[in-house]
Amino acid sequence: MKNVKPLDIKDLTLEQKLGMVICANLRVGEDDVQTAIQMVKEHRLGAIWLQYDAKEAPDAIARVLEAADYPILVLTDAENGLGNATIPQAISVTAAGAKDEYAYSFGLATADALYERGYNVVCNPVVDLNQKMNAPCGHTTRTFGADPETAARLGAAMARGIHDGGLLAVSKHFPGGQTSPYDTHMREGFSTKTAEELYNHDLVPYRHLLKEGLLDGVMSGHGLFPKIDEKHPASLSEKVLSLMRQDGFDGFFITDALNMMGLVLKFGKNGPVSMCIGAGNDLALPWTMPVATAYDAMKEGFEKGIINEEILDAAVARILKAQAKTLELSKTRKKATQKDFDNIRSITTDCISARCAEGVKPSISRDGKHLFVIVTEERRPMNADIDYTPGARGWFVPTLIGEHIAKYFPNSEAMTMPQYPSTNDNMPFLDKQTKYDDVIFVTAAMTRAYVGRDCLSSRLVDLMDALQSTNRISTHIHFGNPFVAAGAPYIERVIMGYCSADCVEHAFKILAGEAEAKGVIPYDCIEFHKKGHIFM
Repeated sequence: MKNVKPLDIKDLTLEQKLGMVICANLRVGEDDVQTAIQMVKEHRLGAIWLQYDAKEAPDAIARVLEAADYPILVLTDAENGLGNATIPQAISVTAAGAKDEYAYSFGLATADALYERGYNVVCNPVVDLNQKMNAPCGHTTRTFGADPETAARLGAAMARGIHDGGLLAVSKHFPGGQTSPYDTHMREGFSTKTAEELYNHDLVPYRHLLKEGLLDGVMSGHGLFPKIDEKHPASLSEKVLSLMRQDGFDGFFITDALNMMGLVLKFGKNGPVSMCIGAGNDLALPWTMPVATAYDAMKEGFEKGIINEEILDAAVARILKAQAKTLELSKTRKKATQKDFDNIRSITTDCISARCAEGVKPSISRDGKHLFVIVTEERRPMNADIDYTPGARGWFVPTLIGEHIAKYFPNSEAMTMPQYPSTNDNMPFLDKQTKYDDVIFVTAAMTRAYVGRDCLSSRLVDLMDALQSTNRISTHIHFGNPFVAAGAPYIERVIMGYCSADCVEHAFKILAGEAEAKGVIPYDCIEFHKKGHIFM
């Protein structure tokens, strides 16, 4: 068996240290994999990143590990899990009753599966706290919700499962607190919060994880906090990062992807690579930048004095400590049990909630003649076996949804409607719906990077509002960001689930009266339209 042992900082040259603070994303290309392997052989690379579902991941990881005689960090995020340990994002844990047991089982099963693939670090849990203003953005379904105590408790349970599964856990996206509804992939987001406000609210989960010994690493976000640092976003701000260090955090900081426009538009592509280390991060994640280019940028930053030897040594020491810890965790790791997989399955079904008017049940007549309208991103026929949904694949496909409808509602019909319906969509649809008992809309919203704020389009809302002038829509089934469902007109029956194929199937079981809606809406600040509300 290959002898893998931790490196000693005293044995590393300056050139090796500069590479130890880089996390290379090996999806950039085969040349990058070969460069990374050579750097590993020279003890000149601290970490690699490969998306857990990337087809090239198994081969690239195997080749890097074959070349490594030290425990190089191998990272991914896997926020939804993988294989038969998949959930529809973190918010589903809260919606399913916010049970520590569920969060732990998910963390353990995810770590177990990732360990078998060669990973030793997972960038989870997400402990951001949602607030009303930033709710339409992508973090909404990636978090445990708005309550800091709930996020702290569930985050700790998930991280404990990750540890027991043999992996380091990295919480993100520090320091949270953003109140602007902007996607930092597209432009700089900001927060008006003070250091004290962050400490007493958004940092509660981090402080709890730190106290429990579960905060191996922290991923720094790119939001600007002008009341703390007017110029630099969190990932480039020593003042912001020190909020965690002053509490005794001695784990490693890794940046979020450095190719986001929130950084690039202000600081260029190469600058943030060394600036982030100079500010107090320990790993730079250049993301789309080839590792050789990132190394040159790091070296240039050192030569310009952006990084000094004291800062570099401190960062390298924390990376070597993390690398050594991966070996210790691997000795005591546990395997996920059937009970863990049962818990994960329960998350997927228990998270679905029903919001019904007084006297209205979540179910409808299975023998009725209903017209189901599946809202698609683009114009797609019902028989198009194409998954157009951004993000996770295979969970919101018209043909699959049509099969559920045919199974439970044999006298009904399903059709698709683009999210921006035109005259040629609306005219035939409005005529067609008169031949049915009622209309049921099926929508989905899974905001991802470079999408921005999430909502139902005004054209779609106008169409729904027109039907609701005579109460033609009996049900709205919505998956994903729950705030989006509130943009629709008043509908007496709203069933809300999250982003997975199992969630979709179970929602139709609830509508058919074969299952109970056990979930809770995980936010108390969603403002649904009232009956009789007029859209202007």
